[in-house]
Order: sequence, then C-alpha cells, then structure tokens
Amino acid sequence: MYRTYNIYEWKNLRHWTTALENGKITFANKGKVKECGDKELENALKLLQNDCFPIAILCIYHGKNKYGILLTPLWKSIFCYLNNERKANINGKTAYFSDITDDEQRKILKASIFAIWMSD
Repeated sequence: MYRTYNIYEWKNLRHWTTALENGKITFANKGKVKECGDKELENALKLLQNDCFPIAILCIYHGKNKYGILLTPLWKSIFCYLNNERKANINGKTAYFSDITDDEQRKILKASIFAIWMSD
C-alpha cells in the first residue's frame, strides 16, 4: 500500500454522502467494524456542526474505478447516523438525523472533511 494524491476532491460531508448514494465509492469493510459509543458520536457531531472535525476519511483505490472507504468505528457511526440507522444525542435531544432541524442537518453536511487516499 502507498499513499496517493486525492483521486476526488470531495470537500464536505454532503459530497461524501452523495458519492456513496451514487455508487462512486463504497464501504470497503462495513460489516467488519463495530460502531463507537454514544458519547463519542455526540462529540463528533458537535465538531461537525462547528466545522472543525479533525479526523480524515481513509480511502483505498483498488483499480478499475473501484474506490472504498476504510471505516473506523467513529466513521461507521457517523454514516449510520446520517442514514437514519442509529439515533444520537444532538443539542440535548436524542433523534435520528432526519428528525433534527434543517439548519442542524445543513451544518453537519457542510462540515469540511479531509481524506487520505491509499492504493494497493
């Protein structure tokens, strides 16, 4: 494995979720990773809302237009929350992503996300 230049310039969480929805990238290891705890997810969502999330997404390029996100427990929990597969405590209430206000959703999806790309 070696590090490569960013293959795509997806800059915020909305770009990443759209890329996943459109099949441009998949999860390389979703079934193999457990989710993080509630408090860790709550803290991550606060950082995302304030656009100061420090943890990059690790991606792998397998060749022939095959791209995958190597999930950590935290990233798996974030994507599960965004897909309404799990609730989280945000601004004092426990709710699915679709149940929070449009402004809260917008802040989270606007958060800048860095990526590290690897190739095998």
